[in-house]
Amino acid sequence: MKKTSFIILNFISVIIEYLSIYLFFRYVLKKVFLISIIMTLLILLLMIIFVIYANITLRKTSIEDNNRPCEEELLKIVNLVSNKYKKKVKLHYVSAPQPNPAWCIGNHVYINNEYSCPDIYLPGVIAHELGHIISGISNYTFIPSLKISTIISKVFQLTIMAFVKSNKKILHAIAYFLFVPYYIINLNNIIFTYHYLKNDELYANSIACELGYGEYLRCYYGLAVKNDEDPLFRKCDFMHPSIDKMIDEINDELNIPNEYKNIYYINDLLILAYVDTVTFTVPSFIKELYHNSIIGKQLVKIKGTSVTIVYSNAFRYANKLEEIHFINAKEFSTYTINNLNNLKVIKINDLNILNEIYTKYPNKEYSNAIYKELIKNGVIEE
Repeated sequence: MKKTSFIILNFISVIIEYLSIYLFFRYVLKKVFLISIIMTLLILLLMIIFVIYANITLRKTSIEDNNRPCEEELLKIVNLVSNKYKKKVKLHYVSAPQPNPAWCIGNHVYINNEYSCPDIYLPGVIAHELGHIISGISNYTFIPSLKISTIISKVFQLTIMAFVKSNKKILHAIAYFLFVPYYIINLNNIIFTYHYLKNDELYANSIACELGYGEYLRCYYGLAVKNDEDPLFRKCDFMHPSIDKMIDEINDELNIPNEYKNIYYINDLLILAYVDTVTFTVPSFIKELYHNSIIGKQLVKIKGTSVTIVYSNAFRYANKLEEIHFINAKEFSTYTINNLNNLKVIKINDLNILNEIYTKYPNKEYSNAIYKELIKNGVIEE
């Protein structure tokens, strides 16, 4: 029903826009009926050609990349959708100058190798795109694309985004003023289109959760929050709900407890943890800490009895750390403590790890205690 409403309302919105264009030509050309009709139809024809060309460019099915990350896992998700929803889906790996890791057209999903999406999140992103295919609305987004206001709107959006990224304050100020014409140009789509597209994003997230890849997608959005530094940048996007809203919906879908809502994980691998306390105890179900996973400007002490693996740069965004307590760690990248200039205490039971740390950092404040431990256990001679 939502798909039918989307199609009908957006055809109406296209008719309204071209009727407005026709009336504009009637006014400018002193009510010359035939020329006004011809000019209006010419613009419509050009837009149809443009949309067809854009779709052909996006498809690029003949240019398949040899680099095919996570292909086995992604094909497993595709087969799951094929069996459950009776949808035949084809995957394509391409390289395209698009600011998206993936998109779908019809029953085809395109994975963009030119966009740097870490492989670990990719299954969630693709499960989301498959959600769009299941809803079917994405097959009809070409309808609002037929409007000339769509192109003009895109020009404004790119300009605002460029000004927001600039270091010049005057351009930031201009970006705010540009929102007035930007909203006016988008009025038609705000009324008829964007509400459906936002709901379709939430629906696609729900399907990703249903397919068992909600955690992956949640982590992808969690990473986006970390990189989403300017709220004005996000206001340019009328087609997607806020990242916070999408995360909240996924939290509800996955029944994430309140105490873990700032912690993003895939099974027992901690991907991101936004820590606003001085001491952080890693949840007992977490066994591994991923690269750049701990984010805490005030964090002084971190501990976890279940953590067995700590990847490099795990504490890159927590450089005030003074104490690390992972007594049961079996793998610990010595590089991960390279930037921790305030580090005073390291408690790990594995003597091989302690020896590696001491060998690499013999003159650090924590090294004296490690040295004594190594002497005590006969790893090194005094």
